[in-house]
Amino acid sequence: MKSKNFTFFNFFGFMGVAMVFSLLVGNVSTSNAQATNMLINPSFEDANIATGWADDWGNNKLSTAAKRSGSKSLECGTGDGGRAQSFTTGFTIGSKYHLSGWCKLSAAGAGANIGVICEDAAAKQIEDFMSPVVTNTAAFAEYTRDFVVPNKTFKMIVYIYFYGGTNTVFLDDVTLTLVTTTGISSLLSGDVKLYPNPLRGQSLNISTPGISGEKSISIIDITGRLIYSQELESVDNQTIDLNNKLNKGLYFVKTSTLAGNYSQKLIVQ
Repeated sequence: MKSKNFTFFNFFGFMGVAMVFSLLVGNVSTSNAQATNMLINPSFEDANIATGWADDWGNNKLSTAAKRSGSKSLECGTGDGGRAQSFTTGFTIGSKYHLSGWCKLSAAGAGANIGVICEDAAAKQIEDFMSPVVTNTAAFAEYTRDFVVPNKTFKMIVYIYFYGGTNTVFLDDVTLTLVTTTGISSLLSGDVKLYPNPLRGQSLNISTPGISGEKSISIIDITGRLIYSQELESVDNQTIDLNNKLNKGLYFVKTSTLAGNYSQKLIVQ
């Protein structure tokens, strides 16, 4: 596939709440995960094409020429290009997800793929999970791909990409859903320490001994809302000033590193 450049876009929806719940109760194993779509604006009905789909790879637009549902679809083509949305929260490493999108070509010719790219914290591609190539022209057909989020995944990018040509591809009704939760084994706790905990002031100390490279933290409340995030220095110990951003209560601190993701409970008193 042609090399792609991505912009950064975060969202934390229902799946973030599910992740927080799993952190509360510990490791979870189930085969009946609730099929809730993780994507924003999955049917491209918003008048702003960038709603959800903020990563613009060129040669795309909202279209009323063909659609599976509603009044619009995403049309890509007459040159290499596509569109994507990306997020760094709301998914669980080691769990299985299902990507589905409905596509059709305007005419026979160049094809397209939908897929999910998983990147590490250094924006290095770990895996590109692609659907079969879109070939149908008569009506919309469903294209799917199941995948397991690989270790060290920091960001997931859901995309549609068109491989040039004079025809175009239409995309509609895209879903990304959790199939099976295998646990939170990727969220470690032994190598990162937070103190004081409980926290009574505004200064939180973070110890990451022996973990080099890029690091960042995200603080999430029990509803799944992202409260605070910050890039960390490449040192073993540092202090961050929370500037009265946290009310009393229970929070979860996710520390993302090249070695993996770490999560601890934080109590603010």
